[in-house]
Formats: sequence, C-alpha cells, structure tokens
Amino acid sequence: MVKRKRAKKRGGLAPDKYLSEAQLKKLRQYVKDKADLARMRAGSRGVIDELIVELLVNTGVRASELCNLNIGDLPARHGKDCIWVRDGKGKVSRTVDISEKLKKRIERFVKLYRKRARANSALLVSELGGRIIYRSIYAKIKRIGEQAGIGKLHPHMLRHTYLTRLYWPSAMATTPPADTSTCTTDSAPPG
Repeated sequence: MVKRKRAKKRGGLAPDKYLSEAQLKKLRQYVKDKADLARMRAGSRGVIDELIVELLVNTGVRASELCNLNIGDLPARHGKDCIWVRDGKGKVSRTVDISEKLKKRIERFVKLYRKRARANSALLVSELGGRIIYRSIYAKIKRIGEQAGIGKLHPHMLRHTYLTRLYWPSAMATTPPADTSTCTTDSAPPG
C-alpha cells in the first residue's frame, strides 16, 4: 500500500483563530460602552482597555510590541501617520501605518491621560503607574472576551483578525473597513 502525502493547506487561518465580523462588532461595542462609562465617571481603565483593543485590531502589533510603545513612537511626536515599533519579534524595528481615525484617538488619549509623559515614557501604564506588561494585556483581553460574550479571546487572536481582514477579506464576509493598516519595515524611526 502506497502512502499518499497530504497536500499542504494554503492561505487563511482556521475560523477559530480570528474574530468574525459579528464578533468584532460585539467586542468593539462592549469596549466602547465600558469606555463611555469610564469617561462619565472620570475613570481611565475602560478607556485604556478600549485603546488596547483598537490598537491590536487596527495595527496588528503583537501584545509585547504594544507594551513597549512609548509616547515618542506615536504620530504626534514624529508627524507621520504611523507608529514606530521598536525591537519587535526578532529584534526587528518597523513602522506600522495607521488611519487618521486611529491617529486622532491616540492623540486624544495622550492629551487626556498621558499629558505629562515624556517621549521615552510608556503609552500604556498599569494601575500602579509602571509600564503595562504582557500578562496584564493577556488577562485584560481574556476578561473582555468573556464579558463581551465572545468566549475564548487572546491578544494574538486580535492580530490574526487584523491580518485576516487585511489579506483575506472574503473570510470576513465583507470587505475590510477603511481604517485597516499596513506594515512596512524600516531601519530608522520616522521623522
């Protein structure tokens, strides 16, 4: 009996590796409602959670790269419509293009919640005031997924969602929204 080699599957991810449009809409509505409530109560945690989700979904950055973002890596500091990702996977630095809408959201967040921060200060800080760590982002995303009724959710799933929307829009049943971003590799920070 001759054994046949299985053909390698190409393109796309299994549907349980990214969010559907309906799940993404549900997630965004949940974090938006929590952020609006936090704003009314002069809190910041819900607003930070919303920014974390939007950055992961709209840029495709890894959670560890998000933890390492500084104020100086943002468009307001270097004047370009991108964020600077320093020392990403494999110690590769790159810029990630962002939409005008996301750029304004980040600028508003910095103005309201990080106004006294220096260029080398963390964009996202913990409740104790230090740089947010990967485990905190993982726990937040997991909790948000459960509370939003999505179920199993983790930061890399949001990266997969971004990439699926970007490269396989047919998998999402609709075309990607206009605010999707693209990645480019550069050797020097923008500006």
